[in-house]
Amino acid sequence: MGYATMQPRPMIEPPKDRARNGQTEISVRNLDLFYGTFQALKGVNLDIREKAITALIGPSGCGKSTFLRTLNRMNDLIPGVRVSGSIQLAGEEIYAKPENRR
Repeated sequence: MGYATMQPRPMIEPPKDRARNGQTEISVRNLDLFYGTFQALKGVNLDIREKAITALIGPSGCGKSTFLRTLNRMNDLIPGVRVSGSIQLAGEEIYAKPENRR
């Protein structure tokens, strides 16, 4: 009965991170969100690059869904919500008043 010998596997290089060279598509700076007097998001800063897979991971109640709602402005439908800070999509401020948009 023979024994198989283990041959070392060649190192496989990870794919080049194309997103690292890409432009920032979404830029969030000093984002705060309040439901009335309760502060749900505090000082969020995040850059998401184009063509990048991005995951928001955290425990229940940490603000993942609240943050996503700020990106698509669904919080605008909730009475008493106040948002401060900056969210830019492709360089355009998404919370800018219509007269201040490009």
